[in-house]
Amino acid sequence: VSPLLEIVFSLVAGAVIGTVLSFLLRFFRSRANRLSLMIAAVFAGVALADRYGLSALLTCMAIGAAMVNLRTDSETLIENVDRWTPPLFMLFFIISGAELDLQVLTTVGLLGVLYILARSLGKYFGAALGASVVKSEPKIRKYLGLTLLPQAGVAIGMAQVVMTKLPEYGAQIRAVVLCATLVYELIGPVVTRIALVRSGEIPPDALPEHKRPGRKNTPAS
Repeated sequence: VSPLLEIVFSLVAGAVIGTVLSFLLRFFRSRANRLSLMIAAVFAGVALADRYGLSALLTCMAIGAAMVNLRTDSETLIENVDRWTPPLFMLFFIISGAELDLQVLTTVGLLGVLYILARSLGKYFGAALGASVVKSEPKIRKYLGLTLLPQAGVAIGMAQVVMTKLPEYGAQIRAVVLCATLVYELIGPVVTRIALVRSGEIPPDALPEHKRPGRKNTPAS
């Protein structure tokens, strides 16, 4: 029951903060003020989660979900936030990678391979099954699972949580997740691009001229 309560209370807390944030954003128009409000909401969510033993990850995700569904100008708000988040993402991945102990891989090698295979198969066949249930187009059934292979921030964030919740297994789990993320981020975007092109989701005019359908590759002059 305890983990379920943690999930529910984290989502509720995040939804409440996100709702308050959406209301306050009505009174501020400048980019700086709105950005400050959103940063304050994140700090409030993390502090609340830390104070009452909730999931900071779920709380912040709920804040974003509530805000984006309650504001009609959410795309503009997210665009403003995206301008300063790349350095934070870079710092997050550097810190996570710096804690990867390669010696641990010798003890979790098989587990890592099984994790990669299980996740990949689950993504592909799960998406295909879901698309079949809702009677989606054949191209969605065939290619949707391939576009779900990339993996990054959330998985690493949850691995960091495991370090504090299950310290006796944390190093092994984080090693598996970090190495799997490396594999997924090297292969996933390439597979996703191929799936999007073959499904027709990327229009031909968005492709380089030599890769457009109906054209043959010619040597560069």
